[in-house]
Amino acid sequence: MPGVDLAGYKCTLLERFVNPQIRDTIARLCAQSSDRIPKFLLPVIRRQLATGGEIKRSAAVVASWAVTPKASTNRESRLTWSTGIGTAS
Repeated sequence: MPGVDLAGYKCTLLERFVNPQIRDTIARLCAQSSDRIPKFLLPVIRRQLATGGEIKRSAAVVASWAVTPKASTNRESRLTWSTGIGTAS
């Protein structure tokens, strides 16, 4: 992306995730994602579609959001997906 210091952004992002003072959990982010998708993601998708742009990553975000309520954690803290599509072996 032009004008973005990717290495600097990467360092900042990693520092944020290892900072014990920042307790923004994945569960909280997912719980509030329904409010964020129309506000932040749909305008991007609309713009990309209008200009013939790529929407694969945006579609992946929407797909992840759609399946998240069906996800549950087991005792080992691994994510188990229940999609109704089949069983992974």
